[in-house]
Amino acid sequence: MSTFTYTAANNQGEIINGELETPDKKAVSDYLGRQELTIISINAKKKSAESFDVDIFSSVSSQDRIMLVKHLATIIKAGLSLKEGVEIVLHDARKKTLKKILTEAKFDLEKGQPLSAAFKKYPNVFSPIFIAFLEAGEASGTLEQSLEHLGVSLSKEYKLMQKVYGAMVYPIVLIFASIAIVAILMVFVVPKLVKVFSQSKNELPWITELIIGISNFLTANIYLICGVLLIAGIAIFYFRSAVFFQKMVSRVIFKIPLVSALYQKIILARFARILGTLLASGVTILKALDISSAAIGQNRYFDTIKNIKSEVARGVSLGNAFKHQGEAFPYMLSGMVNVGEKTGKTDLILIDLADFYEEAVNNSLKNLVSLIEPLLLLIMGVVVAAIAFAIILPIYQLVGSVR
Repeated sequence: MSTFTYTAANNQGEIINGELETPDKKAVSDYLGRQELTIISINAKKKSAESFDVDIFSSVSSQDRIMLVKHLATIIKAGLSLKEGVEIVLHDARKKTLKKILTEAKFDLEKGQPLSAAFKKYPNVFSPIFIAFLEAGEASGTLEQSLEHLGVSLSKEYKLMQKVYGAMVYPIVLIFASIAIVAILMVFVVPKLVKVFSQSKNELPWITELIIGISNFLTANIYLICGVLLIAGIAIFYFRSAVFFQKMVSRVIFKIPLVSALYQKIILARFARILGTLLASGVTILKALDISSAAIGQNRYFDTIKNIKSEVARGVSLGNAFKHQGEAFPYMLSGMVNVGEKTGKTDLILIDLADFYEEAVNNSLKNLVSLIEPLLLLIMGVVVAAIAFAIILPIYQLVGSVR
């Protein structure tokens, strides 16, 4: 996208100057033509040295997407056109990336293209779920309702993940603080005491020998250890979206007691919310299953949902397809979905199930954190006490030998 300045005249002969951010000069010309303005000049705006900067805060966040959807839904509900809605949101947008996307969307809408086609050009910003909601609303003429459903779904998922991340902050900080304290003791404190102990002819306790050995190893290989940790961090960041990495992490999580049960509830909550909301917006069951499987990531449920889709395509009911997957989906879920299919309210049942599992996630998080926090404090206390004991014991022996 480039910024162009233009000078044009209206039917009354008045001169109008303005500025537009468009893909090319032709788009500016087309826009002015639709406004019934006579073009006098169009020039690309040059960027000065002061205006050149890298906006690290321009990426579109989850909150930006939620507000975009809710604003568009409210504007359309008020009776304005979608094009007018996009122009209003564009005027209020502050982030460069979002302004660029909305500017392109406005021009595409003026050309007669749907909003979903404009947003589909940015897969890193708008997920397949986001696009599916828009396409369903555009196809059925219920874009307002689809946007409202999408807004609720995005808000619920954002709140769920915020609860998970929020609950993990304190344990993670505690772990890193503990590692930092132990590392400082081992690298800076223990080596100084070793010099004192080496002057003594007393035999050192085994725990002191152990601590000194660990300290010597860390001190001698500090750069190697830091390098390995740095490379590992870069590798995790680089491969975090890779299929093999997601599957590996998923397998590890499912083998951790307590955490595996919580992880399953999070997946079920997200899956039920996405599937139910897609069905409520008019997306077909097969397409909704396909999108839902991609949305929950590359874990063991990905292949399971693909199996469910295959069974549903063969004519098996959704509830029975869930039941055939064994422990992956609890009996309560398959039973309630069966009831929903009989009453024609599968979408509402799934959304209710999502609410249930989100509440279960909230309770499980509280219980897990209340268990982890004292356990981490206990482990940290034992480690620090062991180091202190390893240091104090030979000092007492040294004092005793002097007497």
